[in-house]
Amino acid sequence: MTRPVDETAFSTDVFGRFLCRTWNEAIGGGDPFDVVVLGAGTYGAYCAAELVKAGRRVLLLDAGPVVLPEHIQNIGDLDLHIPRPDREPSGVWRVPWRGNEKSPGLAYCAGGRSIFFGGWLARLTAEDLSEWPKEVAADLEAGYPLLERATGVEPAWDLVDGRLHKTLLAMVRTAAGQTPNLDAHTVQTAPLAVQAAPPESGLLSFDKFSTVPVLAAAVRAYGKMLLNFVPRATVLRLWHGGGVVRAIDVALPSRRERLHIPPSCRVVLALGAVESTRLALNSFPTPLMGRNLMIHVRSDLITRVHRSALPGLAEPHIDVATILARGRADSGRFHLQITASTGSGSRIDEPLFQMVPDLDQLERIREQVDPDWVTVVVRTVGETHGDREAPAGSPGGNWITVDPAWPDEFGVPTAYVNLRLRPEDLRTWDAMDTAAVGLLRALVPDPEKIRYWYDGRWRRTPFPVGAGGLLEWRNWLGYTHHEAGLMWMGEDPATSVTDSVGRFHHLRNAYACDGSIFPTVGSVGPVLTGLTLARRLATRL
Repeated sequence: MTRPVDETAFSTDVFGRFLCRTWNEAIGGGDPFDVVVLGAGTYGAYCAAELVKAGRRVLLLDAGPVVLPEHIQNIGDLDLHIPRPDREPSGVWRVPWRGNEKSPGLAYCAGGRSIFFGGWLARLTAEDLSEWPKEVAADLEAGYPLLERATGVEPAWDLVDGRLHKTLLAMVRTAAGQTPNLDAHTVQTAPLAVQAAPPESGLLSFDKFSTVPVLAAAVRAYGKMLLNFVPRATVLRLWHGGGVVRAIDVALPSRRERLHIPPSCRVVLALGAVESTRLALNSFPTPLMGRNLMIHVRSDLITRVHRSALPGLAEPHIDVATILARGRADSGRFHLQITASTGSGSRIDEPLFQMVPDLDQLERIREQVDPDWVTVVVRTVGETHGDREAPAGSPGGNWITVDPAWPDEFGVPTAYVNLRLRPEDLRTWDAMDTAAVGLLRALVPDPEKIRYWYDGRWRRTPFPVGAGGLLEWRNWLGYTHHEAGLMWMGEDPATSVTDSVGRFHHLRNAYACDGSIFPTVGSVGPVLTGLTLARRLATRL
């Protein structure tokens, strides 16, 4: 019997009832499942949707509930924010692991971090992909354009195309050519996952991308008999024998269940890099699992530029610019995310992507326009290097382990995440911050027309980069949400954890589908590559 729509003190849960099934509804009827996807976040939800398009019957499990039907910035200000790592997470945010660095953790809800993410979707370069299996690298290059169209990255002109952007884009290209370690040929309009214009006449725009609408569209098109999404279902352990996963232990709100699956059923781990690796270590460990942890290092350099240094700006009005520039140091690759706004203060991204539900709110945003200064923030993001040789637990390395002495609320060992920067990672961090300051000085040669924000006030002196350590404009190591590499892909089982599709070498029916399988991480965010890999995996199962 189908469960009726739930009523709460405040709302009727129509969307949750449309999207989800109870455990008994999902398990109690229909043909056997072809695929069980663990995790309905950025990659799991997308992979599940692609699987049902191919006619597969899918069970999708996630520990969190349905919270929002789309990205938070498509709805308006709900006061839902990614928590700072120096504060306790709240709401849907939890940190399920321990570690030596603070982290905002994971969003436990349908869509996961995709309903919160910033939206920069850049490709890995050919150089980034040089250490990936050749077949995977070729498929990514071929698959990127489709995902760029699907997420709104293309066309690039539909969201940010004003006078400030056009002016600054040309100036950054020129300045990058004068700045060591930057490549002027890579300067481009930022690849943002926002479709601001309708794709065809008579249709509404898709707005900012997240995977919840993708999941909902798949349920609408193919029905819940094919796509069975069960929320609040925490996967505890996978049981295997004879080279296949045979059962899945799941904790529901009021009981535990063990789901037995046939050898023909595939299991996809898409819980995020750390939690997928934790589940694998607790279920079917191998010696290489947990090594090769990679993250990104990041700085946020806040400046303001006098309008007279930006030729051609019209009367003060709302205007923004978003630009990507790539660079390379001897120690590693990096890129700059340059965002500019005519608004006052350091929250320059406040008008970006926002749904404005009334004219009064629009007028308040207009009133924030600074008549004299344009705020320019340069976010520098650099790659770090994993270590595939050093066992997890080695001093000074980047890795995760699981420890039975530290169980979670279900009695399952939690992960310990160890983050350390190598000397080459610190050199990359110094190099990219130095490049950012060099770009700013080339961009605005007159020191009277630029100010730098640090030590609590605007200063005429540029940021003292290269001083080492965690300076105030540098982010905590765990703050980028870009963990990767712990179960990297490769052709040789002796030197990798998963094969070129994402299947665990020692199991015939278990796969990973998130950042854990990245052999290298490059400097850009993992979402475009992760979604492309998710679609690729779905076509092969």
